[in-house]
Amino acid sequence: MKRHDPQKDLICVKCVKIFPTLKTLQRHGIIKHGTRHKCEYDKCSMDFYNLPGLLRHQKTHVARFECYFCAKLFKTNQTRDMHLRIHTLERPFCCQTANCGYTSNQSGTLQNHEITHDRTRAKFRCDSCPNEFTAMGSLTRHNNRVHLKLKPFRCTFCSKEFSNRKVLEVHISGFHLRERPHKCGVCGAEFTKKCNLDSHLDSPHAVNRNVYECVSCEKTYLTRISLKEHKEARWWGWVQMWVCWVR
Repeated sequence: MKRHDPQKDLICVKCVKIFPTLKTLQRHGIIKHGTRHKCEYDKCSMDFYNLPGLLRHQKTHVARFECYFCAKLFKTNQTRDMHLRIHTLERPFCCQTANCGYTSNQSGTLQNHEITHDRTRAKFRCDSCPNEFTAMGSLTRHNNRVHLKLKPFRCTFCSKEFSNRKVLEVHISGFHLRERPHKCGVCGAEFTKKCNLDSHLDSPHAVNRNVYECVSCEKTYLTRISLKEHKEARWWGWVQMWVCWVR
């Protein structure tokens, strides 16, 4: 067993703890008694022992990686690259189960799919329905969303509540900000969701597609859903205070 030499041991003047080397004493001083640098961003509780660590962390809050197709910004290069697969239709993750053929643009989605081939991996069973999950977190989210009907994510424009943050983001960008990043390359029609664009592409492109007209402002739309969204549109706050009330 290593013994301390009273002649060589170093003592912390603040807590009188003894250390065998100067390096361990310095590290102790920084961690236990040094000034911690707190992240300045709201809702972030991270703090760091040194300023370089804080500066590296704060870069994760800044969306500085831009999509080449739709100009959407991302906080990391990795998340931007994952998003790019939506535009390039790249699906590099393939299911290895024989005769399946399933592909995905995200590894996590593929992992969720592979569970369907091996139900023995599902360890967490829902008490309210037959669904089973491989992780406790997935079961908790399922219960909150499906059975408890919890909606913790609230829209700052209209106070509508959602069970999923992603659905809230789609609601704000599509309904309030009227962002439509998914554009048809044939007729120019724009959609808030990729699934709506896919449904649109499955239908034939007729010359007279713009047949749904608002009787109030004579604006035309490709689908009844788009016309309905126009009629129910409420542009809040700093965007535009205008409502078409025609039903």
